[in-house]
Amino acid sequence: MAFQYQKAGFAVVMDDFFDPHQLSEYRAFADQPGIHKVLLLPEQETAHARNLKRSGDDPAREYIDIGIRSVYAQLNASMESLRAAGWILIDTTHLSIEETVREILSRSSA
Repeated sequence: MAFQYQKAGFAVVMDDFFDPHQLSEYRAFADQPGIHKVLLLPEQETAHARNLKRSGDDPAREYIDIGIRSVYAQLNASMESLRAAGWILIDTTHLSIEETVREILSRSSA
């Protein structure tokens, strides 16, 4: 479906959490010309704080926090291979949404 929207001239954004075992699922799309692979990567403590702000006292909060710890453990082991594969890694710890968008546009058009 993403290919169809891209061919129709739409900017396609695929949002997911990092799972090194699922990267191959995106390879057919991600290796196409003009595709930018971007990983938004705030510091782990910031990811937890943002989750707390979003979820509050929701029972799912603990589950998501466990997921954040797991994802960051995997990311720490994969950083260099992601960079080598052409991923743009952006530390969004201190960036607003607008600043993050500007950084994505700046780094993906370079």
